[in-house]
Amino acid sequence: MTKGKSANTKKFALTAAAVLLSGALTATTVINASAAMVDSNGKYYSEYSSAEETFEASADINLQLAEESVVLLKNKNNNALPLLGVRDISVFGKCASKYYYQGGGSGVSSSFSDDDYVSLYESLEQAGYKVNPSLQKFYENDGNSYKANQGGGPDYGAQDAPNETDVDEFTEAVKQSYARYSDAAIIVLGRTGSEGGDLGAGSYSIDEKGNYVETKRHSLKITEEEQKLIEYVTNNPNFDKVIVVLNNPIQFEYGWIEDASYLYESIENGGQGYKPSEYGKINSDKIVGALWAGHPGLNGTIAIGEVLNGTVNPSGRLADTYAKNFVNDPTFYNVGKNDQWANGTINYTYNENGSNVNYHAIEYEEDIYYGYRYYETRYATMLQNDYGTAEKGTLATYSTDPETVAKAEEWYGDNVVYPYGYGLSYTKFEYSDATFVY
Repeated sequence: MTKGKSANTKKFALTAAAVLLSGALTATTVINASAAMVDSNGKYYSEYSSAEETFEASADINLQLAEESVVLLKNKNNNALPLLGVRDISVFGKCASKYYYQGGGSGVSSSFSDDDYVSLYESLEQAGYKVNPSLQKFYENDGNSYKANQGGGPDYGAQDAPNETDVDEFTEAVKQSYARYSDAAIIVLGRTGSEGGDLGAGSYSIDEKGNYVETKRHSLKITEEEQKLIEYVTNNPNFDKVIVVLNNPIQFEYGWIEDASYLYESIENGGQGYKPSEYGKINSDKIVGALWAGHPGLNGTIAIGEVLNGTVNPSGRLADTYAKNFVNDPTFYNVGKNDQWANGTINYTYNENGSNVNYHAIEYEEDIYYGYRYYETRYATMLQNDYGTAEKGTLATYSTDPETVAKAEEWYGDNVVYPYGYGLSYTKFEYSDATFVY
């Protein structure tokens, strides 16, 4: 099994369309739609002559999926990426060495050996970059750095947020290596999840003013160690260019990529109320680029290096809205609690063998209005002139009043970081002579 692009150019269809969303190919059963033959008895004949040839073809299509799925979230001044004229880089984050290639459970493929997976380091080297060897060895040695919680890939199952290494554990040799490998810094952050391995919902209390006060962070936001790592790197004088690679197939709180100030603002003012480490607050201006790469499968990491060096033009788009603070989302009050029966209502009590039994339950009070449906609908209703009073079946009208529009835009900007369908490109597009059809 080769670790790059194979010479085999056969194309075939995949039965799992969902793989397009994460860019990950975890199944090894493939169909050669153009050359496969099915006889009158329904028996299937493949054009591939061996398992090795089939695996080579699966690597080809998996890489293509990854290349087309990477989402460019940030490109400062539209010219920070691709990284041209850059060679020596330092790669931070435990997930750089313990990359999440796939999920767990039935999403895990056992047909490949650990050596078949292409590491992020190999991807960057194939793209022409020289990776800081001192930092790489530090992260690869689990005796020096914490081992990431289990996730999809070599040696992985599926659990919660990774145990990111505290930056205070870096050795002097690692710190001294930054000056040599300072053309750019890459921070890799990852998450995974699976059946029986749901991400943690955190824990909260309510203060005297009715605000939710976090006592344990939920897993769809950066951990304390990850926050400290980002603060450490973005305030390090050796690095003027910081790129974030998101090894995460699910929605996450990414507001700090664009502007981290809200993390440190008080809860009363809509912030998170976090305290910065001794390295200072996250310097979002230093974060010049960000890539969402999902779980890329066997060799999809190659696409990351290709996007960074400009070989591949990023064309992926987000399949949902990425909010700034999930606590402000209506679904947050229901999802994962599993204890609504405690309110004592008959709705959550069931009769078994003559006895009433309380069961865990989740009530979908938000109806269909979750994810992008909630944010886009609320924004639209803030602009709607006759919301709540219009006759059924009439066409809505929307306000152009500057104050009304400003309030709607402010609300949307305070809550949405990256909207549904978002994704940047290295190509400039221009639209003209557009015609709208209702």
